[in-house]
Amino acid sequence: MNNSRDFILEKAFGQYLEHGYENVSISVLQNSINLGRATIYYHFSNKESLFKEVVNEYIVKPIYSFLQKTDEANANIPELINFYAEKNEQIISLVKAVNPQLKITHYLSLMLHAYAHDKEFCRFIDNSKERLFSLWLRAVQKSLQEGDLMEETDAERLASLFCGLNEFSPWDKSTEECLATNGSFIQNCQHLYFLFRKQKN
Repeated sequence: MNNSRDFILEKAFGQYLEHGYENVSISVLQNSINLGRATIYYHFSNKESLFKEVVNEYIVKPIYSFLQKTDEANANIPELINFYAEKNEQIISLVKAVNPQLKITHYLSLMLHAYAHDKEFCRFIDNSKERLFSLWLRAVQKSLQEGDLMEETDAERLASLFCGLNEFSPWDKSTEECLATNGSFIQNCQHLYFLFRKQKN
């Protein structure tokens, strides 16, 4: 941990996951981490700015890193699925570090609250959805060029099908269960890929 700011962000993230944003005041956070109120306000002007920085650190950065990495890799379908698996494992590990029995719904609740109350985050997510479609479309086109898919495959339709899969499925399981199964999202991606894959002679 580099400094008290990082420590506060980490502990606030854990408090938000376990109890929800509305139930974690600065006073509650202060009592849980044994830091003076002045230290918290030195780094964050209010509860809202603290939450925004938590969202940036634990939600925006993993998504942005994933988008950048996959964009530079120019991945085909199997490679993009692997990138997704790595990202989801990273997110699951973040939640597991707080409490292994927490569910991904706790993480999604933070995302939904930020999406509903932060216009900048809302724009980021909407833009990310557009970028994800472009990544899937490029991955499908690359797999087609490599002769891996049936020639009659409609690239845009298949990309839309991949985008329509629930990335956090099964959302109602604990992090331990998600790590054990690698998430049904990855399995669904693989199943969809095999449906359109050219049969080898």
